[in-house]
Amino acid sequence: MDMEGQLWVFRQQEVLQYSLSWLRWWADNPTILTHTDLMSWHTLLSAGQLAVEQDRPVSFPMLLQLPGGGRWVQCRARRLNETDWEVLSKLAPAGVMDTAYSVLYHAPVGLGVLDKALNPIETNPRLEQMLVILRTDTGAQYTFRTSCERTLNTRQDQQTILHLSDLTLTIKTFPVPLPELHVGVSIQDVTDQLRTASALQESRQSFRRLLENITDAVFAVDREHKFVYLNPPVEKLLGRSGSDMMGRHLWTEFPDLAAHPIFGQYQRSPDHTEKVAFEMHFVQQNVWMEVRAHPSREGLIVFFQDVTERHLADARLRQSEERFRSLSESNLTGVVFSRTNGKLIYINDAFCRITGYSREELFFMDWNELTPVEWEGVEAEAREHLTLYGSMQPYQKEFFHKSGDRIPVMVSPTRFTVQGEEHYAAFILDLTEIKRTEQALRDSESRLRGMIEVQKRFVSDASHELRAPLTAIQGNIELLKKYPRMPAEDKQEALDEAQREAQRLGRLVSDLLALARSDAGAQLRLGIVRLKPLIMQAWSEAHHLLRGQRLILSEIDDIELEGNADRLKQLLVILLDNAIKYTLEDGKVDLSLTRNQAHAILKVKDTGIGIAAEDLPRVFDRFYRADPSRTRDQEDPGGSGLGLSIAHWIVEQHKGHIRLESQLGVGTTVIVELPLSVHQESVRA
Repeated sequence: MDMEGQLWVFRQQEVLQYSLSWLRWWADNPTILTHTDLMSWHTLLSAGQLAVEQDRPVSFPMLLQLPGGGRWVQCRARRLNETDWEVLSKLAPAGVMDTAYSVLYHAPVGLGVLDKALNPIETNPRLEQMLVILRTDTGAQYTFRTSCERTLNTRQDQQTILHLSDLTLTIKTFPVPLPELHVGVSIQDVTDQLRTASALQESRQSFRRLLENITDAVFAVDREHKFVYLNPPVEKLLGRSGSDMMGRHLWTEFPDLAAHPIFGQYQRSPDHTEKVAFEMHFVQQNVWMEVRAHPSREGLIVFFQDVTERHLADARLRQSEERFRSLSESNLTGVVFSRTNGKLIYINDAFCRITGYSREELFFMDWNELTPVEWEGVEAEAREHLTLYGSMQPYQKEFFHKSGDRIPVMVSPTRFTVQGEEHYAAFILDLTEIKRTEQALRDSESRLRGMIEVQKRFVSDASHELRAPLTAIQGNIELLKKYPRMPAEDKQEALDEAQREAQRLGRLVSDLLALARSDAGAQLRLGIVRLKPLIMQAWSEAHHLLRGQRLILSEIDDIELEGNADRLKQLLVILLDNAIKYTLEDGKVDLSLTRNQAHAILKVKDTGIGIAAEDLPRVFDRFYRADPSRTRDQEDPGGSGLGLSIAHWIVEQHKGHIRLESQLGVGTTVIVELPLSVHQESVRA
């Protein structure tokens, strides 16, 4: 069959003529009514009547029963005169109208046409189901018939909603001329839509009630930044009613926000989608507000929290004197409000400082995310106790800091209710400094005990060392007084011994004063010092101490460094005196000074009796002498035992190092390393 167009000419419902190709299509019976159903026939007649009445072409489809089966035909009716009209038809492409009819047949909405007696002429399965449901309810059936009859009587569309026991139906009826008037029916089940809409409405109302009852000011604007909602606190803030503000522009009513560098980006870039949180001062209202803005596809919602009192309190605290310092330090206490699931709803600045997170970051976290896993048991017990009693004694735990560190805290929680919903409040004290102080106290206590022990030993040793020369002096004086006529030789011997002990006592007191000065933290006055002249002076003075030993001056470099000349000479004298004292008469003492990169290397090497390995770690202890038998001079039992302690202090003051290398029966070498440049604050020694 070809796609050649077919032409019929009608007068009202009578076919006047048709094209010759019609005979080739249906040679057996050219009557059009035999090849279509009643619905399509009425559609054709109605389209022709409409084309005559309105004098305009009318397009419509119709189903023809052709020899090869049913086919849809695209038709167009056109007026010829006041009574006649023609129809030009053309076969629709295979499958196009079948698809459209299939869509209507399987539509989830009931569709169909009823005659004047309200009997179905053409319906899809969904409408048949709906009509069965309506017949089971007398009231619903009455409402449906009334809507159909009203459409037939008024020739106007009607719409009604039926509420059945478990269904809600939307019924639409509309006139359908075929050419006699019929009723078109559309019935849709809107139960789920109404439930969803009701739930959404309830949610919106709940959210609105929440916004109406919170103390924060809240407003919302659309994408054009015009007000669409304001809660009572905003009205109070602006001194204007919400109805007066609706539809007005945000930037006009809130010029302070437009001028703010953070919030103003919403004006400069309408597509800006990042949340912001900041504090600002509203000059016109003279209040400080914490502002949190949340953009969305619909626009922007902004929360204001009045923090004026906090700013005023901070200002008063800054201006207060010492008696208000404790109050200022109380701002270290964190305050947190949360829901029972741990979601944080209020956070103060102190808690932000404790955790290292900003307030905006914390609003998207909860209490549990900040808690290490090993503290979950403690948290579970705390929640259980709060559920039973509403409050509890403070307890200790740890929080995760943003840096990953753990922060020890003391938590004092309580439970409260807002509009029937339970919340938690917690006051958090950062224990970091307390824990650090406790550890410092423990360390300090340990050091203090050690110092006390050293002090006791020092006092005991000093008493012993002072008692010996004083006893000798006192004994010789008493001897002279008791025997005034003793031989001159004995008298001179007593006076010489008293003099030696007095000199020894003087050296001991001088050494004790030097060590007391070091204990007090005294620093040396430094300047540029040439070491070579000092070495030559000490070397020359050391010759008076020799008792048969050889004093050798080896390589001496001319070195300058930053130091104290008097103390450096004292260091040289101490080292030479020790070396000579513990070297036998036929031994030798070698003194050298060389440069090694950034250090001056001073060495005093003797061939004396040496020091045992077990005694070397203690040679710098005060009053420590390894073995009194080391001295060659029985009249001087090894000096005061403070020389190397003083030497060690002098070297430390010059940022240097001192060490001993020794072997029994071989000798001892003292090695001193002094930096060539020492940058140190100069204070009086």
